[in-house]
Amino acid sequence: MNGGCTHSGPQGARARARRRPPLPSGASILPLSHGPTPQYSEEDVMRRAVLFLVFVLLLPTLALAHGDKTPKGPNWGIVLAAFGSVRPEARAALDNVRAAMEDAFPGVPVRMGYSSRMVRGQLKVPSPLTVMSQLADEGRTDIVVVPLYVTAGDEYLDLLAQVRVLHGLTHAKVNKPPFTRVVLCDPALGSTAHGDARAMARTARALKADADAARAAGAALVYAGHGNPRRPAWEMAAFQSVLRKTSPGLVVAVGSLDATPGLEDVIKSLKAAKARKVLLYPLLFVSGAHVDDDLCGAGKDTWKNALEAAGFSVECLARGLGESPDYAAMLVERARAAMGSAR
Repeated sequence: MNGGCTHSGPQGARARARRRPPLPSGASILPLSHGPTPQYSEEDVMRRAVLFLVFVLLLPTLALAHGDKTPKGPNWGIVLAAFGSVRPEARAALDNVRAAMEDAFPGVPVRMGYSSRMVRGQLKVPSPLTVMSQLADEGRTDIVVVPLYVTAGDEYLDLLAQVRVLHGLTHAKVNKPPFTRVVLCDPALGSTAHGDARAMARTARALKADADAARAAGAALVYAGHGNPRRPAWEMAAFQSVLRKTSPGLVVAVGSLDATPGLEDVIKSLKAAKARKVLLYPLLFVSGAHVDDDLCGAGKDTWKNALEAAGFSVECLARGLGESPDYAAMLVERARAAMGSAR
């Protein structure tokens, strides 16, 4: 890992590795994520197998699209990969990060790709893979993919599979392969299920304004992320520890909507700390359906109402992480580090 980015490529037996041609100077490889081996259901395995077959079928199209447009030296394109949302309020986070990237990298195309099929269908917007193909068609040979996901969940793992296949085109036995480099940056909390300490520390610095606001208000700081119902939210627990270290004396709790630690764990933690007032923030990139339906809305089962029922005074801020200038600056740093490390 370098600068919060992972360099990808297929991993195989030593014999296959010895037969593989050497990488061209600056070409990028993504190693398999370290940490515990994720447990996938049969549905997960089948879904990723289908994705792999689709990408393989697209390889000739990508190679033909590239044509004779190979430039000399790096010719970067940036892909922002988001789950997406059909809610208008989600645009604030997406537009903020895109504008920050365009300001930081003038002349480099910055494109949005959406991993949600529902979002793509309703808004008629492209997937990350489609955006990469479009950039290849425009002659962009060096691609930085910046995931806007917070954790290394299913969306990130699917994106990683796509990038690994596209990375294989850098070794394609064609006259002019469409890509020289395909670099995938890490999610905000790191590229493994347990997160990454360095990535979490940088994300905590990007969210320092939240901690300052909680301290000024004499309140506990609570974040609520998405989580995965098939496994504990290890990275949420790890991020909670990082936030407590970077904000000594501040009561901090991090939970997830769909996993443990969840709302009950957060309430126990706040009661143990004798907190009375809470600032509740979404640990989500955009302010979409989850923020209204699960966190800050008027429904009786929202976190805000549940915390108030438990005796806390609660202020819930319906804001996506991407709306923060400091958070956008962190993503710009990761893209810049990716470009530098891939040379």
